[in-house]
Amino acid sequence: MRRHSGIRAVTAAVVLGCAIWSVVVHAESTTTPSKPEIDLVHFWISPGERASLDVIKTAFITAGGIWHESQSLDYERMRRDVVIRLAVGLPPSAMWWGTEDRTISKVLDFLRPIPELAPSGWGDQLNAAARLVIGNPEQALQLPLTIHNENWAWYNGRLYRQLKLPIPRSWSEFLNQAPELVAHGIIPLAVGDQPFSVSVLFNVIVAGVAGRENFVRLFGHRDASVFNDPAMQRALETFLELRRWSSKPGAASTWDAATRLVGDGHAAMQVMGDWARAEFDTVGVSSWDEIVCAPPPDSAGLFIVAVDMLAFPKEVHADKGQRLLAEVVLRPDIQIEFANHKGATPVLKNFDAMALHECSRLTLPLLLENRGAILSARTTLLEGPRTRVIGVVYRHWRSSSSTVSELAADLTEALQPQWGD
Repeated sequence: MRRHSGIRAVTAAVVLGCAIWSVVVHAESTTTPSKPEIDLVHFWISPGERASLDVIKTAFITAGGIWHESQSLDYERMRRDVVIRLAVGLPPSAMWWGTEDRTISKVLDFLRPIPELAPSGWGDQLNAAARLVIGNPEQALQLPLTIHNENWAWYNGRLYRQLKLPIPRSWSEFLNQAPELVAHGIIPLAVGDQPFSVSVLFNVIVAGVAGRENFVRLFGHRDASVFNDPAMQRALETFLELRRWSSKPGAASTWDAATRLVGDGHAAMQVMGDWARAEFDTVGVSSWDEIVCAPPPDSAGLFIVAVDMLAFPKEVHADKGQRLLAEVVLRPDIQIEFANHKGATPVLKNFDAMALHECSRLTLPLLLENRGAILSARTTLLEGPRTRVIGVVYRHWRSSSSTVSELAADLTEALQPQWGD
């Protein structure tokens, strides 16, 4: 009885809160009808993410807009919060939305087409990678905000120089160095104790060790026969071998906590997308500095494309605010400033590349010249198999005894079509 009464109490509280919020929002909207207003839902709460979002917030307010935002603790909670608000009829006027969300048809029904909001010719401003992700701009339901490269690593250069070790170019080299790092009290590989962090590491190893074609076979075509390929077998073996040399559960609960282990000198390296650069806010980051940005071992020449986007729900009285936000995020100056704060690459095809941070410039040719660029699993896998694969990968990472054959078998099962996919 206590459980059910608790549920009813929570439900009542949510309804009452929504009602009060509705009155407040209505009152604000009636007192300032001419002001462009936005209510953005997001999960960018790490220091680097917060700084990048403030670039957009400041530009929006400077342009005459009124800014509201709702922060969630992580991506999963953000999506839950959005669904709740849609269900009770109080949608936000804008929200972070990823390529992985485009397969959730019941949410897509709530979104406004971007051509209704974005400046004329907006699709022609986008580079090939952004256009490939969103498809036909005339039918787009998401507005590309920035491009991330998931294939990236971060090394504490000071530690490597002190121990006179080279930055590892292969996982074999890394594994040879790992015992010496441990002997000096250093964690060889920092990994956040969360499925997302582990999945980034796994995907990078597949791309680098198994190769681009096998990456596409696995994440693009859901071809389970790929696990018979010797190169894929080596990738799975490498992934499982790294468990021994990674941070233990509790050392870093999230990806940005793992980033801090590298920045503080407790860990030698981390495999994480380009967005991790923004978290190294107190030390220099370059291809030679205290924190070294470089491709992960065995992964030079690859750009795993992931696009951050915005979506705009229907049935909200925020047309002016939605239009202003779309205009602001596509401005070349904002694209550059945002990318440099976030650790990313602009979605535009024409911008001053020399204004980008050095780390972003290092892999820019791979993106703009379409050399080595491959779409992230977040873009190519449907929601069902994507979440199942992440779950399998994380479970085997946490196990100390699982084998390559067991991992391959569980991944094969995860890729099979299931009810609801």
